[in-house]
Amino acid sequence: MHFGSGNAKHVYVIGGSAVSSVEQLTDLGLTHTPDFSYATHLRNLVTKASRVSGMVYRVFSTRNESFLIKFFKKYGRPMLIICP
Repeated sequence: MHFGSGNAKHVYVIGGSAVSSVEQLTDLGLTHTPDFSYATHLRNLVTKASRVSGMVYRVFSTRNESFLIKFFKKYGRPMLIICP
């Protein structure tokens, strides 16, 4: 990964093989991009929480609002915490 807009984006070689470059990487649960934006990381978190809430809605036949809110607070909301 090459950080910054002024980076020359050199091709690095180890043992005669070029090291591949990536557009984003995840380290310690945080998604990094070359422009230092957290938009990708936040989008991934929201997608994961949305999937959990959809799964809860499909698995349980009850539509009791207080039950669904408690369940989401227990299992969905912790995924939205920015710090891993």
